Amino acid sequence: MNYFDLNMECLKQVRPRLYSDMKAYESIKDSQPEIVMVTEPSRDGNLYTKVIKDNQEYRLNSNYRPIEEAKRWSKQFELEGINIVVQMFGLGNGYFLRELRDKLKKGDHMIVVEPSYELFQHILMNYDMTDILSDIRISITIPILSQSMFGVLLSQYVHWMNLKSQMKCIHPQYDKCFANEYSQYRKKLDENDFRTLVNRNTEAYFGIDIVKNTIYNYRYLPGSNYLLELRGKLPKEIPAIIVSAGPSLDNNIEELKRAKGKAVIIATDTALRYLHKHGIMADFAVTLDPKKPPSYFDHTDFEQMPMFCGTNANREALCKHHGRKIWFGGNGFLEGLYHSMGHQISDLNTGGSVATAAFSVCKSLGFETIIMVGQDLAYKGNVTHAEGDICKIQSEEDGICYVEGIDGTQIKSRHDWYIYLKWFESSIDETKGNGRVIDATEGGALIHGTELMTLRDAIDQYCIKAIDIPSILDKIPPTFGSAELEKTKQYLKEAYEDCTKLPEQAKKIIHLCDEVLRLKDKPNYSKKIESMAAEIVCTNKEVASKGVYSLLDNYVKHDTFQEIEKMCSIGSNGEDDFIRTYETTKLVFQSVESASHEIEPLLKDALNDFENYTRSEKNVK
Repeated sequence: MNYFDLNMECLKQVRPRLYSDMKAYESIKDSQPEIVMVTEPSRDGNLYTKVIKDNQEYRLNSNYRPIEEAKRWSKQFELEGINIVVQMFGLGNGYFLRELRDKLKKGDHMIVVEPSYELFQHILMNYDMTDILSDIRISITIPILSQSMFGVLLSQYVHWMNLKSQMKCIHPQYDKCFANEYSQYRKKLDENDFRTLVNRNTEAYFGIDIVKNTIYNYRYLPGSNYLLELRGKLPKEIPAIIVSAGPSLDNNIEELKRAKGKAVIIATDTALRYLHKHGIMADFAVTLDPKKPPSYFDHTDFEQMPMFCGTNANREALCKHHGRKIWFGGNGFLEGLYHSMGHQISDLNTGGSVATAAFSVCKSLGFETIIMVGQDLAYKGNVTHAEGDICKIQSEEDGICYVEGIDGTQIKSRHDWYIYLKWFESSIDETKGNGRVIDATEGGALIHGTELMTLRDAIDQYCIKAIDIPSILDKIPPTFGSAELEKTKQYLKEAYEDCTKLPEQAKKIIHLCDEVLRLKDKPNYSKKIESMAAEIVCTNKEVASKGVYSLLDNYVKHDTFQEIEKMCSIGSNGEDDFIRTYETTKLVFQSVESASHEIEPLLKDALNDFENYTRSEKNVK
């Protein structure tokens, strides 16, 4: 078996997605390569590769001692920290990558972007790459095969705790040989870093509200459903229209009346009042934000409208809503409840805004045609929303940027909208071949991957079949029957009881950390310190195994994320790292102790509400 067949067989077994993408691309690609590749022996007998592009020659390796060169190159990189992600631009023939791979620790990962499909093929033909291709610690993506995969990998492996400790490197010569591709690569890395930082700050900012909302919203579980229960119930051939509240909604809001009963109209919470003013009742509302102003729901007649909502959505808003609630994910506390009863509540990447959440809802439900209205993602003058409304955000002026408009001109946007714009483009790219996305906003930013169309034309072309949504929903029973509601109450009761025990467990860990730090410099105490460290780990695992821990984690994030970030980027100074680890652990559990006292009464109130509900149900029967 030659190298190519050997490598392709390995891909087929270990990386079936990449294998199938290559096979699909082979059937459509231009047979004329853009570059010339040559592999030949170096002076020491090892192979090396050079690329000729635009009459310029780029040697990817030394033509004397390529492996020795790779070893020297790798010495500049030290992988210090926890769960390091190595970002590498260029796979090459694997010499440089192998040297970095050998430095990976448990929990570390490499994301490799190979910009040239032709070069990748050449490497597979001339080198045995099976050790790299079969290593699950290494992710490999080729942009021309999948525009979205790099973003998916970044979301999967880069989070706020290891953001600052990413290790970014370039295979020698790749930034020169593939300059345009490298520029795009750097842009995506920078965008992801910024998005991750924003998400971290958002989680810290909303942490306490997320916990309070999750616990309060527990009382709405009876009579509710979760998103996947609707999958296959709403006809895929009927279009979904997502109505957002961008300034351009003024241009075509009246057209929506013609779509009623011939499309599934899904309104973001901010769009409800505009629709109400025009006498339009959406089929579903969507809400997500833990701090969404409850006033957005006043005078909208949304009270009985079915609503897709996150489990940590604003409790005051959900209190005003008396219709069917359909959960699409949220805090791990409720995810644990549903999972324990064989249900999967969380199935979405919400994207961080109510509009992106609505889009994910539509994707998850499998609609073949999604039409977006009012999705400007840009200013209209200084106006941010329909009917001339201006809604400012914190540090708004610092985040002003310019993006391409649907008319080809540069228009003013801001950092949060830009993040959502890129999220839409990535998400739309993932849907290729599985439906169409139509931007009928008639203004605002250009969202690449959408079909531009007026709302009038979109309705004329796609809204041609009647649908009776209330009758469909009437046939879907609530998730929990009486037996499952009893289990739901028990889950909450156990969380409450666990929470009452947490302060003592937290105090135990705090005391042990103090003892370790006190004894660290004393002779003959190493075994005792080792024993106490093991006890800290054991107690920490016990605390983290409880369902209520996800609530605590969110609650304390604002106070602890900076210290945890430092601990995750520990360096090579053993003494300093030792002290930092135990001081951080102590700080975290001081916050856990405090949070436990604050969460306990919230859980008790929710439990009382649930017990009252189940008692009243039994009396009715």
